Amino acid sequence: MDGEKQMKKLVFAAFLSIALMQLGTGCIILVEDDDATLDVTWTLIAGDPQVSNPDVAACRAGETIEVVSTPTSSSNDRLVDLFDCDRNRGLVSDIPYGTYEVHINLYDGNPSPSNLIAQSDAVEVSLDEDRPDVDLDFSFTINRGQFFFTWSITENTASRSCADVGGDTTALRSELIGGTFIDDDLYDCSDFQAHTPFLPLGSYRLQVSLLDGQVVLGDSLVRRSSLDFGNHLNDLGNLEFAVVQ
Repeated sequence: MDGEKQMKKLVFAAFLSIALMQLGTGCIILVEDDDATLDVTWTLIAGDPQVSNPDVAACRAGETIEVVSTPTSSSNDRLVDLFDCDRNRGLVSDIPYGTYEVHINLYDGNPSPSNLIAQSDAVEVSLDEDRPDVDLDFSFTINRGQFFFTWSITENTASRSCADVGGDTTALRSELIGGTFIDDDLYDCSDFQAHTPFLPLGSYRLQVSLLDGQVVLGDSLVRRSSLDFGNHLNDLGNLEFAVVQ
């Protein structure tokens, strides 16, 4: 048994001697890094972001940017990193390889629902050994939002197409409650879904109509809903036109 212990000591000493010799001759042992980095930049837009030359808004004192990276295919917790807004850039490091939905929130002060000013769209990004470092640039409006809605047509409770009832246009009136702003938009009936333009934030009275030219074939119920923060996409759900022929 003592001989076996002595042999183990000799073997260990030999390995240690080799390791010290390698270090002494400048040999470096590399450890593989399986973490990635996101270089995130942001631009704040005042007004409609879809115009050709949108107005850029400056960050105000005390505003905070929150970068949120949510794994799409694992049970890992989402990653949250905070930066001063006026830096206009943040480096998110030590991210485990994987696929993430990344978006940023703009807050007036500390992150909390009541302090939320605006939220960017999400971007999906895959990080791996072939693509460990990725640049992401976010540009989003801080004082406009959109409604999204779909529609369906029924006649005597039976589902109908636009052609069945002679409808060609879906009209939406968005009236800002407590203000003078009114927006009227027309959509192709056969699309059966639509996004509104970017509208000022606030509470709205919404009326959707199905038209044949200028003739109203049916109205949906009047709805009240709101655009609560910059770049808010409010899904109104499905609006049904009950047509009586």
